[in-house]
Amino acid sequence: MIPNTIAALESMMGLLAFALATGLLYGRFSRPSAKIMYSRNVLIAPYREGGKGLMFRLANERRNILIDLEMEVVFSYNDEENGKTVRKFFQLELERTRVSILTLNWTVVHPLDENSPIKDIIPEELERRQAGLSVILKTFDDTFSQTVHSRTSYQYDDFVWDAKFKPAFERDETGRIVLDLSRISAYDIIH
Repeated sequence: MIPNTIAALESMMGLLAFALATGLLYGRFSRPSAKIMYSRNVLIAPYREGGKGLMFRLANERRNILIDLEMEVVFSYNDEENGKTVRKFFQLELERTRVSILTLNWTVVHPLDENSPIKDIIPEELERRQAGLSVILKTFDDTFSQTVHSRTSYQYDDFVWDAKFKPAFERDETGRIVLDLSRISAYDIIH
């Protein structure tokens, strides 16, 4: 009787161990991850009547559906306080913080208006203060039915002044709009 019980327990433990190992392996490699492509640069571009805006672009590299996108952009720089260097952070107010669905690309814009903490910033000031942007994106991946996150950052030397993004999409022979991911970072300098 005892040998049968031990054999039954060993069989059950073997099956449980195999199931646990398979589940852990599957869970590790099947986790959804966002494949978001960001523009290489942040542009300070014309925006609204005579104003300017801080802009960057992003697009989905996969052909799956991303919905309920939420964007957060944080500007940071070094400041001197009582002889010490202190890093300061400001969440930038965006033209749009949410997008329902990402079908082509999204140009994220922070208007450089009277409400902006960086409205009068100049390139030399960005470099001197070692300024940067942190970008955090949260979205829902419809394929996996899970929330995914993506993030990137830009440093002061990634900023391009007086430039404008070129269109990243065109129409094919049938008239359908097609996104060209190789042009997500393309821009023109404005003279």
